[in-house]
Amino acid sequence: MAPAQSLPPETLTQILEHAQNDRQTIYNACLVCRGWRGPSQRVLFAHVELIKPDWAAPDLNEDERAKRWLASPARLEYPLRTIAFRTTDKLGERLASASAGATKLKICGGERTDWRVLDSPGFDDVRSLEIGTQRFSRRGGEASSNSARTCRTFLFTLESIIINLVAPYEIASKFARTLHHLLASQATTLTSLTISTFTQYWTLDRFLEDFQTSDLFASTPFPFPHLRHLTLNAIFYDDDPLRILLGQCLALTHLRVYLHRKSLFEMPSFEQHTELEQVTIVFTSSVHLNRATSLIIGLYPEGVPPTLDTLVIECEDPTLIPTLRGSSSMVRLEQEWAQNEVEVNLTPM
Repeated sequence: MAPAQSLPPETLTQILEHAQNDRQTIYNACLVCRGWRGPSQRVLFAHVELIKPDWAAPDLNEDERAKRWLASPARLEYPLRTIAFRTTDKLGERLASASAGATKLKICGGERTDWRVLDSPGFDDVRSLEIGTQRFSRRGGEASSNSARTCRTFLFTLESIIINLVAPYEIASKFARTLHHLLASQATTLTSLTISTFTQYWTLDRFLEDFQTSDLFASTPFPFPHLRHLTLNAIFYDDDPLRILLGQCLALTHLRVYLHRKSLFEMPSFEQHTELEQVTIVFTSSVHLNRATSLIIGLYPEGVPPTLDTLVIECEDPTLIPTLRGSSSMVRLEQEWAQNEVEVNLTPM
């Protein structure tokens, strides 16, 4: 018997799970032999991606792709674990109903999205949610007068939320109403939160200020009592909103912050974070050498908990590392943190 055909289906499925993000590899595995077809289809239909990637052909229609998946008998044969789709007025409810059993959901909307789709019973089992707004209107015009509808209730109980805001502020602000209710309802169960804002009009400062005006932080002294991992990828113009947010996340063990060319950042005090183990600062590719050097000065410790043992500085541009490693700012930074018995690691991303 050929080695490829001798692999048990369970073993083959576990192997293919590691390639779940490489759809072409899974497609090719379906064609190897009859014994590989079942495990390959199981992985394909367990992780469904209906959002058109940037590299896809321009004539690929997302709605048609979603309709083909909805009509496929094979999707009923294999349990669904992950689904990603762009919600529309026509297909949102149908896709939500067909998502029963999924534990990971990625959903993207625009200025006309009815976010009440999140209240669908099909999402009962979702524990990880990636949610965001698209950059432009799908019709290529101005924002529609039929604005996004807010969702105020949710049937799922989340452990992880990833927020991606790439739309202009006028569109994203409509989505923010749903976001406020979402975070407020899931605050007590979240263990991981990622906030990414990729627009100069929606900085982290403005994002967090919106939460303060929505009384999210005023609702309870500690809105995120079990949050362990916090990732922030946005431009900072003011550290005050960040300090307020960190003050509500006292159970943190890992903090990851992306710094951009226009970011103004100083290391906050972590004296109250008695479980913090690692802080990671990422210099994005927009940060040039002089800017990186000035940002390092802001990384000197203010208040260090005894549990913190590592400060990691990652660079998207690896050419910065040799120069930074020998700079006086970096040497002083390592000495300052060493006094608190914290190791500083400078690595490529």
